[in-house]
Amino acid sequence: MPASIRSGRENGLDNNWLPLPVHPWQWQQKIAIDFIADLAEGRMVSLGEFGDLWLAQQSLRTLTNASRQGGLDIKLPLTIYNTSCYRGIPGKYIAAGPLASRWLQQVFATDATLKQSGAVILGEPAAGYVSHAGYAALVQAPYRYQEMLGVIWRENPCRWLKPDESPILMATLMECDENNQPLIGAYIDCSGLDAETWLTQLFRVVVVPLYHLLCRYGVALIAHGQNITLAMKKGVPQRVLLKDFQGDMRLVKDAFPEMDSLPQEVRDVTARLSADYLIHDLQTGHFVTVLRFVSPLMARLGVPERRFYQLLVAVLSDYMQEHPQMSARFALFSLFKPQIIRVVLNPVKLTWPDQDGGSRMLPNYLEDLQNPLWLATRD
Repeated sequence: MPASIRSGRENGLDNNWLPLPVHPWQWQQKIAIDFIADLAEGRMVSLGEFGDLWLAQQSLRTLTNASRQGGLDIKLPLTIYNTSCYRGIPGKYIAAGPLASRWLQQVFATDATLKQSGAVILGEPAAGYVSHAGYAALVQAPYRYQEMLGVIWRENPCRWLKPDESPILMATLMECDENNQPLIGAYIDCSGLDAETWLTQLFRVVVVPLYHLLCRYGVALIAHGQNITLAMKKGVPQRVLLKDFQGDMRLVKDAFPEMDSLPQEVRDVTARLSADYLIHDLQTGHFVTVLRFVSPLMARLGVPERRFYQLLVAVLSDYMQEHPQMSARFALFSLFKPQIIRVVLNPVKLTWPDQDGGSRMLPNYLEDLQNPLWLATRD
C-alpha cells in the first residue's frame, strides 16, 4: 500500500482525498499560516513527513527521488524571490502541462529531424493545484499568494537514458572545479575529441532541435541551463532532454499548420508572440544565458570567442542547407541579423521590489545588442 494512502487512512481519510506533496520550507513558512482556516475546518489535513527521501536539484524546488532511482521528479512551489519572480506554481498551467508534454513527445517521436537527433521531452504525466479561497476572491491579489500550493510530477532523465549514458545539466558546463579548471575541459579530455569537434557535437544535439522546433512548429522553449539535460557517453554529448512546459513554453502568433494538433487547452494558456520577439527565447534563453558563459571557458581551452560562434554558425548553416523547404521559416526566425534584443531582469527587481501585482512582472527590453552570430560571419 502506498505510504500516502496508509497515512491517510491512519488519519481517518477515505479515497475521496487526494495527497499533495509540500516542500518542508513552504509548509512552515506559508501553508501552515496562510491555509490555517482550511486546516482548522478540516478541508485540508496534514499527514506529516513520511515516504521516500528527496534531493533538491540545482533549480532548488525540483526534487529527485533519492530512494528510488528513476522515480518521478516533483516540482513544488517555493514562495521565495529568485531572479525575476517568486517561485510559485500558477494554477492556469496545471491542466495544460500534461497535455503539452504529451503533444511534444508525439512531435519528437514522429518528426524525422527531431527523431534523428535523439532529443527527448521529459513528460509531465500529472499535476495538481490548490487555490487560496481568500486571495482568489480578491481582484489583483498579489500573484505570489495565488501560487503557494501545487505540484508537477515529471519524468526523471534516467527514464530515457541508455545503459552507457549519464545525465548532466547543461549548467554544469559553465562551472569550474576547486582549482578553477573548467569542467567542460574535463569532459573534452575524457571524450578524446579536440575542442572544436566536441563543441560542434554539442551544438548539433542541443541548438538544432531547439531551432527546428521553433521554425517547424512555432514552439519556443526557454532553454536555460537548468531546463537542458545532456545525455553523455564517454564525455561526449549524445542528445538533449528538455523539460518545463508550464510557463517556459511560448508559441508564435502566426498560423502554423504544424501546430494544428496542439490541444486547445494548451493554446488558451500559452503566450503567443510575434516571430521577432519569440526568437529571443532561443537567443536570450540559450545563447545569452548559457553559451555566453561557456564561451569564455572555451577561450581558456584554446577556442577564441569568435571561433566559438563560427562553429555554431556552421552547425546552423548545415542544418538550414539540409532543409531548403523551410527557407521562409528561417527568414521569419532569422538568427543572423546584426542586432538582437537585450532582455534584462535586474531593473524589474528595482522597479517592482515588492512584487505586489496580480501577475508576474515582465522583463525590460533595452537597447539592442550586436549579434555574436552575425559578428562571427564578418571578415
